Amino acid sequence: AADNAAGALTVKVLRARTDASDVGAVSAIDLKGLPLGEAPFSFKSGDRETDAVIDLPVEIRNDVARLEIVGERSAGAVQLLDKRWRRRTVGIVSGSTADRSQPLIGATYYLARALNPFADVSLAEGVAPTEAVTRFLDRHLPMLILADVGNVTDALDRLNKWIDNGGVLVRFAGPHLARGDDNLVSVKLRRGGRILGGSLSWDKPQQLAGFSRDSPFNGMAVPTDVTVTRQVLAEPDSQLNDRTWATLADGTPLVTAERRGKGLIVLFHVTADSRWSDLPLSGSFVDMLRRLVSLAGATANAEGDNAATENAGNRAAQVVPPTRILDGFGAFTTPPATARPIPSNFTGRGSLDHPPGFYGPPEGLVAVN
Repeated sequence: AADNAAGALTVKVLRARTDASDVGAVSAIDLKGLPLGEAPFSFKSGDRETDAVIDLPVEIRNDVARLEIVGERSAGAVQLLDKRWRRRTVGIVSGSTADRSQPLIGATYYLARALNPFADVSLAEGVAPTEAVTRFLDRHLPMLILADVGNVTDALDRLNKWIDNGGVLVRFAGPHLARGDDNLVSVKLRRGGRILGGSLSWDKPQQLAGFSRDSPFNGMAVPTDVTVTRQVLAEPDSQLNDRTWATLADGTPLVTAERRGKGLIVLFHVTADSRWSDLPLSGSFVDMLRRLVSLAGATANAEGDNAATENAGNRAAQVVPPTRILDGFGAFTTPPATARPIPSNFTGRGSLDHPPGFYGPPEGLVAVN
């Protein structure tokens, strides 16, 4: 198995026999078959698994398409990687003055600390939010986070085009967003915030109730130590339930999302710092961001000419044919006539119908192991 850790590519090597010590090396190879890096590993007697750490810059690490144990001629000694394994770069823009005057309690501090283990974080510093968004769009980042950012009128058209072509926009609420008025939100919002608890409200601070079955947060444990004291409210309509990924105990949305073209808009109805809730202080915050980063494409072509019109159901139904198949010795070969196409979101293991290898076009390869 392979995992993108901070600053390195960590490869877990397994073996069947544990009665002796053993050593070897793992090589990282790109799609053209060129070696990009290599790292040794060693087993002590009794060990069934060990790690090999290949230290590569992120630009080179994202070119790795194949990991193999050097000297082993077996498909079991090969792991193929597609864009789902790549380490993403996430741009963060904050509209709060606390990020400049008190950086250790600002939204960017919480977001950067939560994202650093599994993504490369790029912060917008010293420029206005609109200028920061424009610079990130020029870099074609796959995911942007706007923390309490109001209107970004000058960059609105480019942002919409970037989302249509696969960008993932994550927004966090705050006073600026509550007073703003734009359509870069997943649901229609009521103007102004909502205060829970305190002397001016009848309600007590709310806990999380659960995660939608259709959301990427499905399967996560609902935290019992997270409470919300303030939020932006969504206007009830026929689509609100389908766009809600997480709710509070009183049934109001905490996280909503809307798919637009190939991309996605996700809205946290609380701030990214601890002013409105203690969600940013919890481990669930890290897990939620990790799952959102996994949704972001390896590249987001914001300047593409063709806008996407397909919805999530159509994308899930797409199938891609086999292009290069691994034989029993771990070498690439021509797909056999019995190999059948797979869905573009396939996550299963190789089988007789879907043998291990690469499926789909070069720009959108899907790896089956």
